[in-house]
Amino acid sequence: MHDLPVIGRLSNTEALVAAHPDLLIIWGDKHAPIHQRSEEILGKLNIPYVYVTVGDLADLPDYPEAYAFLGRLFGKEEHTAQQAAWCRQALDEVADTLKSLPKPLRPRVYYAEGKDGLATECDDSLHVHLLRLAGDVNVHRGHTSCHMGLERVTIEQVKAYDPDVIIAQDQEFVDGIRHDPAWRGIQAVRDGRVHLIPRTPFNWFDRPPSFMRILGLKWLMQRLYPEAYTVDLVEETQDFYRLFLGIRLSADAARRIIGQ
Repeated sequence: MHDLPVIGRLSNTEALVAAHPDLLIIWGDKHAPIHQRSEEILGKLNIPYVYVTVGDLADLPDYPEAYAFLGRLFGKEEHTAQQAAWCRQALDEVADTLKSLPKPLRPRVYYAEGKDGLATECDDSLHVHLLRLAGDVNVHRGHTSCHMGLERVTIEQVKAYDPDVIIAQDQEFVDGIRHDPAWRGIQAVRDGRVHLIPRTPFNWFDRPPSFMRILGLKWLMQRLYPEAYTVDLVEETQDFYRLFLGIRLSADAARRIIGQ
């Protein structure tokens, strides 16, 4: 993949034409699937294109149909049917688990971004889509100020939230939080429920909000509900890597990736 050409923005039409693509795939939001600007550019190039519609760029419930569509498009129906089924099963498992867990039994979660852990996301952000699917457990409520997210908060705000669980992006932050007097009194830190998000081959939770989040949802559910959600995450990781990435992992390799 490192040797493949990088085209950059769609507006870079010279690089796009030079790549001689047979087909372009464009993300289209379910509520506004047509990209007028894209069509204006592509219409002049005479290159075929199709839309794959996924709500808000990141909505996992739309992934099964997206995989099925791509399977029909590329003549890979059998393989993408397995991928779509894996997505549906993951989503159904989560929904079934949450039925027995009313809101008071769900942990309150703070999503820590940045080296200081003081950037986060509002509950309506696409960057915390998994927290909504896992029981709408994000402690930081409100309307996100921009598509990029990374809302700044203070340590006083986090202390007031006093989350039961913290999930974090940065290894340095996770390593230091237990010894930082500013964080030590927070419930999640006292209980040892601070979790580093896996990121091999890239992030399981966010940035980018990719298909890795299908496996990330299983990881998150097990971290939040270890007694109610009892899947074997090592086996699930091996299965996912085989089906979605074409890689056969050993159990030890899967454990290292998960961080357990």
